[in-house]
Amino acid sequence: MNEGFWLGRGHLYFVESNWFWDELKQRLSTDKNVLGLVTGHTGRGKTCWAIKVASTMDPTFNAQQIVFNYAQFREAIENSHEQAWIVWDEPNKGLSHRDWYLDINKAITTYLQTFRFRHKNILFALPKASLIDKSARVVCLFEAIMQKEGLAKVYQYEHNHFSGPEIYKWKRGEVQTVMPEHGLMKEYFHRREQFHKEEFPEEEIRQSEERSKGWKRVYDLVKETPEKFRVQDPRNPQDPGRLSARKISALLDCSDNTARKVVTKIEFESQPQL
Repeated sequence: MNEGFWLGRGHLYFVESNWFWDELKQRLSTDKNVLGLVTGHTGRGKTCWAIKVASTMDPTFNAQQIVFNYAQFREAIENSHEQAWIVWDEPNKGLSHRDWYLDINKAITTYLQTFRFRHKNILFALPKASLIDKSARVVCLFEAIMQKEGLAKVYQYEHNHFSGPEIYKWKRGEVQTVMPEHGLMKEYFHRREQFHKEEFPEEEIRQSEERSKGWKRVYDLVKETPEKFRVQDPRNPQDPGRLSARKISALLDCSDNTARKVVTKIEFESQPQL
């Protein structure tokens, strides 16, 4: 809620103002909607800030309006009340597949198709705004870039109708919030934990860990008897030869990538250390 002005000689003068909340209320009072981005590095409280904004603007906001994937987003759109606020908690962490960003764009498409009739307000918590497609960013009202927990610099998005960047970011000021209500955050953490358990079952994690350790088994076997995996030059029988990734792959039934990784590691370890 702070706006800063330089007075010269390194002094910065701040004016306390409720401009952010006042403008959101004014926009909602004219039947307009809000689509915003909350960005920043991990650990800077993007989701907490978004939840606090949503719960401040909507006293009936609850944990069911915090979503982690496209299916939950659709359900929240369908079942929430008029002028409801929805927070999508970092989809790049919450989705296991590589095309998670497509779900964001599908969500925004759904929003564009329904917001005029259902009056929903959406906040996306993301590491970077560029993770959302350019065509989707043009419908955003603002981007809040987290500086630290509870403190965000808010930039208003303005369309550029001429040459140059399609969107200008106009710095409006800083918005300081406190932690959301304890009961709401407790429900949020419970829902997030449940989602991660369903999205990343323990058996799949265990199998993934076993696969990641597979190269270590190959490394130990090659390190134990390297002569089995060497290829010699017949013109120089005195030379012990070099490790062959192809031979390692064939004899130990591992991938070429794993074999090359093992060869690289062993060759590096054999070099004299300065």
